[in-house]
Amino acid sequence: MYSHDSQDFTLSFFQVGGIHGLPYIPWDGSASVQPPNEEWMGYCTHGSVLFPTWHRPYVMLFEQILHERAKAIADTYTVNKASWQAAANALRQPFWDWARNAVPPAQVISLQNHVDRVHTWPAFSNHTVGDGGSTSNSLEAIHDNVHVYVGGNGHMGNPAVAGRIRSHFLPHHANVDRLLSLWSALNPSVWVSKGDSEDGTFTIPADVPVDQTTDLTPFWNAQTTFWASSGLHDTAKLGYTYPDFNGLDMGNTAAVQRAIQLRVNQLYGNQIFNTFAALSPTTALSLSQAQPTAQSSDTPAAGLVQAGSDNGGQQPLTAESVQSGSGDVSGSLWDWAARIHFKKYELGGSFAVLLFLGEVPEDPESWLVAPNLAGFVHLNNGIAQHSGLGSLEPDVVHPYLKKELHWRVQKVDGTPAELTSLEVT
Repeated sequence: MYSHDSQDFTLSFFQVGGIHGLPYIPWDGSASVQPPNEEWMGYCTHGSVLFPTWHRPYVMLFEQILHERAKAIADTYTVNKASWQAAANALRQPFWDWARNAVPPAQVISLQNHVDRVHTWPAFSNHTVGDGGSTSNSLEAIHDNVHVYVGGNGHMGNPAVAGRIRSHFLPHHANVDRLLSLWSALNPSVWVSKGDSEDGTFTIPADVPVDQTTDLTPFWNAQTTFWASSGLHDTAKLGYTYPDFNGLDMGNTAAVQRAIQLRVNQLYGNQIFNTFAALSPTTALSLSQAQPTAQSSDTPAAGLVQAGSDNGGQQPLTAESVQSGSGDVSGSLWDWAARIHFKKYELGGSFAVLLFLGEVPEDPESWLVAPNLAGFVHLNNGIAQHSGLGSLEPDVVHPYLKKELHWRVQKVDGTPAELTSLEVT
């Protein structure tokens, strides 16, 4: 995308990159008034049920512009012109799968927990507290962590200007969109539910109802109408897909669900089974052989997560098949997680709440590489690796966490901070 276009040109990088945040001006005639709130004035629907689907037409817009520019460049070549044109026609926006061979480390991302264990839209979609009992980070919260730990004190760590970082923002959000597709394949009957606009956006007032019919401004789908979440569920109808779905019969929902479950296990499964490996052999064996525990609702009981109630008629899982990514888990285990509440604008910038099991290092510069950094929400791996308890049962873990669980707040520039509204439970 040409960066030397006039800033007044609607499809310039200045204008399109600025949709997400600054300079807080209308894009393509989608608004003619000043933002209805003062806390967040970009178009992005942070903290609401619209977060995943709002970014889908945004990524589509970037890719369409990239595609058209590539074709225009290819048309200027005189040598091997047909080859350049074919390459331009095949060019698509790449995604960055930051959860595979994760950098930052797995504590930042916890993707297997999220994709496999969250089955309601409020819990999946956004980082606002009150999702009905989820014990996993939301898609938005995981997305937030990547922004902060890639961007640090720079542009990528600041939502107001992150959209201008082409090399990171676009591959990052293409992957967020891919994860939306993976999760939707695993939960085919679940889509955008009713919710609250929270802080609002450039065009949506704060604290108003939103749902799958809400206009995803500023993205037009016709001369007079905007995209809405209801029209964004099926990427095939939008003209694109992801490699995870290649060769699948998308008309066979059950087969797609099984194939994507296996794909998720293959790519990200070790994040869960490192916990098993750190437990005592007896505990790990009992978990792998346990029968699934029936649940009475779509949301698991507090603390207990069912790790796969139906293995599709496959053979019982072994440690070897788990670590190679083949098959599903049959059984249940206690899933320990911290619930973290705070006022997100209190510090006026990006920050993280870090959880430690044991003594916190004195030097803040060592916090993110501390061996006892438990992560941000999920605690199972940390408990298994550092406690020596050999069990995740409540009567064993409760006393340990009361004594050993500590937390610190760190800004993106690495300095510690006091967050007066912070509650960790």
